[in-house]
Amino acid sequence: MNYCHSKGIVHRDLKPENLLFGSHDNLSIKVADFGQSTFFKNDSMLHKVAGTYIYMAPEVIKESYNEKCDIWSIGCIMFMILAGAIPFPGDTDDDIKDRILSGVFDKTRPGYKKRS
Repeated sequence: MNYCHSKGIVHRDLKPENLLFGSHDNLSIKVADFGQSTFFKNDSMLHKVAGTYIYMAPEVIKESYNEKCDIWSIGCIMFMILAGAIPFPGDTDDDIKDRILSGVFDKTRPGYKKRS
């Protein structure tokens, strides 16, 4: 993402489905599906809600964000890989948004499953 951001591109929909992993001989990761991406200028804010709620940064929900929203999404993906659960689970998009906006992760919430 550092390369994209250095070229003024924000992805806005990073999720496991949009990551392509190389073979055992080639440990590269490629990013796919730039359908929600857009260009940004330094110090400018974006205002369109875009992406998938499970991976969406609170700033995107508040409709005032920059390219760092991609870093939040990467954090959500890493959380899922390490914990085996969604960091802010919910039954509906509104539940997920409320939990993201609360900024409080609670492993006792419904949907949290400890990896065995």
